[in-house]
Amino acid sequence: MHYNAMAIFVYVVQAKSFTKAAKELSLPLSTLSRKITELEKSLETKLLTRTTRSVELTDIGKIYYQHCQEGLASFNFANQTLRQHKSTEQGQLHISVPPNLAEPLFLPIVKTFQSRYKQAKINVSISERLLNFDDDNLDLSFRVAPPENHNHVVVSLLKYRHILIAAPNYLAVKSPIKKPSDLIKHSLIGFGFHNKPELIWLFQNGKKNYEHSFSPNLSINDYMSVLEAAKLGMGIAEAPSILCTEKIDAGDIVKLLPSWHFPEITLFAVHQGSQRLSRLARLFLDLCKDQFQIKRYELTNR
Repeated sequence: MHYNAMAIFVYVVQAKSFTKAAKELSLPLSTLSRKITELEKSLETKLLTRTTRSVELTDIGKIYYQHCQEGLASFNFANQTLRQHKSTEQGQLHISVPPNLAEPLFLPIVKTFQSRYKQAKINVSISERLLNFDDDNLDLSFRVAPPENHNHVVVSLLKYRHILIAAPNYLAVKSPIKKPSDLIKHSLIGFGFHNKPELIWLFQNGKKNYEHSFSPNLSINDYMSVLEAAKLGMGIAEAPSILCTEKIDAGDIVKLLPSWHFPEITLFAVHQGSQRLSRLARLFLDLCKDQFQIKRYELTNR
């Protein structure tokens, strides 16, 4: 009997769905279903009753699940304890961060962290895909959307907004923009993909709301490139405020419609719980909390 089959069984029970468990584990649904079937065959008993809407434990399945859950928790805790014993402030740390946030937010923190803990090695995965903690050997996941798995621990680190920007040389030769509806007169640069030609910008000013639907003159699926296109005077764009600070200070771009706001975005840190969080990961998360507290002050006092 294989450890991973029992682990998959526990995930399916906790998710109450084969589909959700497959998504969480980043496994094909067929593979996950086959593993459970093989487990039931090896035990010569039915553990789950499947319907079109849910997954229910059989009576013997409830007993087996309780033992599997306790066993997996003990196994993971033993592994974590061993890792901490072998290395308290050294070793390998694997984190995942969203695209475009590594350079302005995380690389300075990594530099500070490694200056304090010189034997720590850090692997940074930049990905739009939500990596799997077990399959990808991930310690911490930083993302702008909370996970669907309610067993994970979610820590709110930083809140920020996107802002509307343009280059001074573009604004000098175009009609003034005093309200969101003026956008219809301008060339617009949007963050988007080739299979999504229509974009929507949502603005709020107190109790006033404005929704601008448009097909961008230029669409790019990378915010650093969106920012550079705006700097070159190719049109009006929206971009994360945390990417724009230096270029605004240098006069390369200008913030537009300051009284109208895009929706607030939250950056989260996600992990599997204190028992599975190594000391190295805990130290890195603590440093992130400190540094993002400073960044939050900078963003709200500009």
